[in-house]
Amino acid sequence: INKRPPIHLLWLLYCLSSNQMIHSKIYSTDILNTLMQIATYEIFQKCDSRPLVKVLTPCIRILGNLCAGPCGADVSLHLVRHQDFPPILTSLLSTNYSSLCQETVWWLGNIVNNENLQVQEEFVELELMEKLENPAFQAIARLDPYAVSN
Repeated sequence: INKRPPIHLLWLLYCLSSNQMIHSKIYSTDILNTLMQIATYEIFQKCDSRPLVKVLTPCIRILGNLCAGPCGADVSLHLVRHQDFPPILTSLLSTNYSSLCQETVWWLGNIVNNENLQVQEEFVELELMEKLENPAFQAIARLDPYAVSN
């Protein structure tokens, strides 16, 4: 997959990622890095400041599915260690595109709820909760005001 793959291939990979039985076949650090590169480009590097929802949505869903699957601990560890992870999530949680925001909350939830001790320790050691807590809270408040009301 090159830096800007055809969108239909991203959607196909998303469909494949829905089947946990084949996660070990589609999971690789190359795939994860490519998905993160696509997200970085769409959010921060292209000339148009608006992210392309039809490109980012399958990327986020693929990452969310892989984080929740049988390879979830390895995927989550790789992603939380990725240099662009905090800014990508912060940007996606802060976007006005509610569908992207909702997918990102789900993706983050799959990482935070991972039962692997090493994933939990890395999340704490890298101070990701401190970096992402406020953007996540604000995103949830926008998506479902009743979820955070007193």
